Order: sequence, then structure tokens, then C-alpha cells
Amino acid sequence: MTSTATERERKFDVPEGFVVPDLEEIGPSGLATVELVSTYFDTDDHALLGWGVTLRRREGATDEGWQLTLPPAAGRSTGRYEVTLPLDGGADPPERLVAAVSGLSFGRPLLPVATIRTTRSLTRLRADDGSVVAEVADDYVHATSYGTEVTITTWRELEVELTSDHDELLAVLTRVLRKAGARQSSVPSKLARALGDSVRSEKRSEGAEAISVYLCAQVRAIVTGDVLLRQGESAIHDTRVAVRRYRSTLRTFGPAFGDVQELDDDLAWFGQSLGDVRDHDVLNERLTAALAELPGELVLGPVAADLRETLTSRQLKAREALRVAMDSDRYRRLLAALHAGTEVSSQPSPKQVRNAARKARRKAANRLRTALSVGENSSLHRARKAAKRGRYATELARPLLGSSAGKKIKRFKRAQDVLGEHHDSVVAAEVLHRLGTRAGTTPGQNGFTYGLLVARQWHAGAQAVAKAHKLR
Repeated sequence: MTSTATERERKFDVPEGFVVPDLEEIGPSGLATVELVSTYFDTDDHALLGWGVTLRRREGATDEGWQLTLPPAAGRSTGRYEVTLPLDGGADPPERLVAAVSGLSFGRPLLPVATIRTTRSLTRLRADDGSVVAEVADDYVHATSYGTEVTITTWRELEVELTSDHDELLAVLTRVLRKAGARQSSVPSKLARALGDSVRSEKRSEGAEAISVYLCAQVRAIVTGDVLLRQGESAIHDTRVAVRRYRSTLRTFGPAFGDVQELDDDLAWFGQSLGDVRDHDVLNERLTAALAELPGELVLGPVAADLRETLTSRQLKAREALRVAMDSDRYRRLLAALHAGTEVSSQPSPKQVRNAARKARRKAANRLRTALSVGENSSLHRARKAAKRGRYATELARPLLGSSAGKKIKRFKRAQDVLGEHHDSVVAAEVLHRLGTRAGTTPGQNGFTYGLLVARQWHAGAQAVAKAHKLR
């Protein structure tokens, strides 16, 4: 059975002779010792590791099994998704997990790349009710990596993992361990250290670093979405937003990049495939809820069945089109480009990044004023897209803007939401109008209810426009 969890952990290097400090002052604790054996699988050129993804077979702990660990979610530096399956006795990865990473592996075979044996002294911190809230692992590691030659390495490290939502506890433990001499690891994982793959530190301007960090967060979200979507899980919205943020960054900060037109085109194409699914999901929820709000005596004819049949058919077609897209050469080209990374070549200064974000916000404000004065649906839709770009640019520049960034982001989020409500009402009214027209000329059906629903969508759109006027 597959489970998905979010883990929050931090790794530390320790000097020779390091002694784990007494943690009783932080909370009640207990000790345990376990022996772990983990075999990692990847392509021969370590494509999964390049994405920040690991696939391993673990034995010797309470969490033994097949474990697929995905990159930290966008917006969190420590949270990681983990998908697990029980051990089945086989030495090869389960087909389900192989299929889940087939996009990230570019369809290449998954081979054992390292076996890591760990002797772990485990300190468990408990809450007042006795539940474990955090674990501090003192690990002695023996790693064997496979490739053109076999390499054996040994080291010692600490690993702190939260098993609860007490995020502040991670900061407390970090301070205590640092005071005792531990230093946060420069290598993201045991596997990276075993394979001799450390974090590459490039000299970047402060502005370039802000852009790079933001783009990397979006790639992590797209990678997580790829794996979850291949398992049939719901990840459409987060993946689509990450694609939008990536494209918005390419456009807002264009001078910082080289030629990225092909990448932008491919992102737009993939985003449209995701959008078709998401838009039909939203439309289904919206129209189902709108129909449920009508008194029964105003629902004339098989409206519910007609809506269900029409919307379900559209949803299935959109999901099948997305599946085909994700198995296409074009999508593989997109993943290869994201895997290679988008170079920030011009090294913009913090001032240039702030100015670009300010320009995006100014453009969004101007488009909103124009749209409200013109009153056309297409103008309001363009204003909505500009509000998104203003918001995303400010998110990116937030480390360079200080405390004022939060209010700016919230303001554009409100504009995006209000204009999004207007756009959804326009789309829903158009669909209802077509269905109502067909019902009005079909024996046994009646267009009356559709007319009521259209009117309600018009009213919702008008209310959204009124709210937008207050945002100017």
C-alpha cells in the first residue's frame, strides 16, 4: 500500500570526538540503536539524484520498505514528500515506483548505484503525552558506491528529523547541536556523499541568486507533480502554478537569461495541458454547486444528468490528453531542459531585480485600471494574468524587498482571486449558454434552468467586478 508523508529533517557534519549533548532539557528522551541497510537505485548517470529524488530499498528499521523521496515542496526548505511500498522480497524496484519516476529517469533502466550501511544511535524526544516529536540520529556510515569502479567511504553525521508539526523544535535542536560543535552539512544526502556529489556552489550576484532559488523551487514542484500525476494522485493545481511561476520569471526577468524561447514555448504547452484538466475540474465543482443551490421546483428536465455527462466527458478527454502529453518527446525535451537548469547569465544586481518586480506590479495596476474602465471580459482576463506576474515577481524579490513584500503579495493575491472569480463566471456562463441552447431545442428537455444558472453566473461576475473596483 502506498503512503505519502512529509518529512522535515536537517543533517549535520561533526568533528572527530564529537559528543551528542544532553537533550533532556529540551524534553524527555530515550535511546535506541538500529542497524540500517539501504540500497539506492538510479540511472547510470544519476539522473534521479540530479532532480533531488532518491529511490531506495531499506532494511533494519521500523520504516523499512521501498522509499521514493521527492524534493522539498515549493515554499519549504525542509519538507519532503515520501512515497513508500512494503518490501516484497525482490531485489528490484517495484514496477509502480519505476513507472512513477519514468519521466525523471528519461525511461532509462534503474540500477543499484550504492549500498549504505548505517549504525544509528537514536535519541527520541517525546511530548508530555509520550508521543515522539523528534529524533536525533548519530550515524556511523559505511558506503559502497558502484559504477566504473567500486568505491568505499566512511563518515559520521547527525540527522535531526521532526515526527510532528513542532517546527520550532527544529530550530531549538539546531542551536543546541551547533553550540556543541556540529555544522550543517554541505551535502544534501548520504547518497550524494557516497557518490561524491556535493552541492555545487557558484558565485552569483545577490539578484541572480534570488532568481535561481525561485526557479529551483518551481522545478521541485514540477518534479513532485510529475511523480504524483503518474501515480494518479491529485497534483494538477500545484504543478500548473509552478509552471506559471517559472514562465512568469522568464518573462519578467528576461534580460537575465539567454535564449529561452523554446523552453518558454514548451512550458506554455505543458501548462495548457495541465490547465485543461484543472479548468474542467473547477468548472465541474462550480456548476454542480450552482445547480444544488436552486430550489427543486426550478430544476426542469434532466439538467443534473446532462451536466454530469457533459463535464465528465470533458474531464476524461483532458486527463487523457495530459497523459499523452507526459509520454511525448516534447515533454521529455522539457524535462531535459529543466534538469539542465536555466542559466542566469547577466548577474543582475538586487536593485535590478527590485526594479523588474516593481515594473511588473506597475503594469498589473495599469492593466487593472484599464480593464475596469473598458469593462471587457478579455481586458479583465489580461489584468488577472498581469496580477499573477506582479505577485510572482514580488515573491521572487521578497528576500531583497524586506518587510513590505508581504503586503504587496497579499494585495496582488486579492486582485488575482477577484479577477479569477470573474473569469470563472464568464467561462461557466458560456458553457451553460451552449447547454441551454441545445436543451431548448431537444425533445424532453427544457432550457429554463440553464437560463437561471447563466443569470447567476452573470451576477457573480458583476459582484467580482465591483470588488475589483475597490482594489484600485
